Amino acid sequence: MLIQQVRVQLGSRELVKVKLQKSALTRSETENIAEKISKATDSTLIDIIGHTFTLYKKKSESSEMARTGLKRITDRSR
Repeated sequence: MLIQQVRVQLGSRELVKVKLQKSALTRSETENIAEKISKATDSTLIDIIGHTFTLYKKKSESSEMARTGLKRITDRSR
């Protein structure tokens, strides 16, 4: 469930901040979860502070064009 939500958010944003519940989590458990989510979403783990971590995934050009409604203009004179 969490991985699906992170994927959705990374589809519309390049940076996503995830905050985990503090109860029963150690620093190493937070790092482990952050790394697993990063791998599962093909994103880059940027930072971990406490129980909060930040992920980055560059938007593809096609997803950006779909979001903005723009179309690619190709140079056909070549």
